[in-house]
Amino acid sequence: MSELKNIEKLVFSFFCDSSDYNGIALRQVSQDLNLDYEESIDLIKELVKTGVVSIQSSTNPHIIGFNHHPVQSQLDILEHAKSIKVEKQSFGNFELSVEQTEYPICLYPTPEYAKENRDIDDYGYAKYSVQLALSEPQMSFRFFETDILERYSNEPRFAFEFNDFSGQISSKYDDEGNPILREEDQIFLKSFGLGFDSSDARVVVVNKIWPQF
Repeated sequence: MSELKNIEKLVFSFFCDSSDYNGIALRQVSQDLNLDYEESIDLIKELVKTGVVSIQSSTNPHIIGFNHHPVQSQLDILEHAKSIKVEKQSFGNFELSVEQTEYPICLYPTPEYAKENRDIDDYGYAKYSVQLALSEPQMSFRFFETDILERYSNEPRFAFEFNDFSGQISSKYDDEGNPILREEDQIFLKSFGLGFDSSDARVVVVNKIWPQF
């Protein structure tokens, strides 16, 4: 039971301490806690089943991309990970241990676990950063009515660009580099596009939840 708790704490603390909402590598768990690799996987599977831990397995598992894998898929991926081998590679005076897989695995607290246990008071008005801090996917789509664009296109304190189907919005700064807007109005939306909802109404689509839009 204590080993389960130690893994739970390690996954959660690693995620909270990361400035980019990264997950901890699967093999690092066994190394940091001095556990047998396959034994650690069996323990992690229990945490997945109980909704404490979620995994990402892709070419870039260090962020939560578009979604969380279904639980059974996570369990299958973890079981298969027991067969992943490590190869030593030398680069001059350095030696690295490289896993022989195209789809490495990282661990995260589930959104449900993060909501119950993470303090988000310091995020202030950054409501989409809050979602990232609560293990929401970084590439999730967000939809808005097109009327919202009028506020930014008519406001001289915002730099607003729009070219037919896509655009960009950012708050402006004074000559000394200080923001001229209140904190809650300071945004940088690198890109947005246009789409249609289920009733064929035109909507604004944002495919990342980094900006405070």
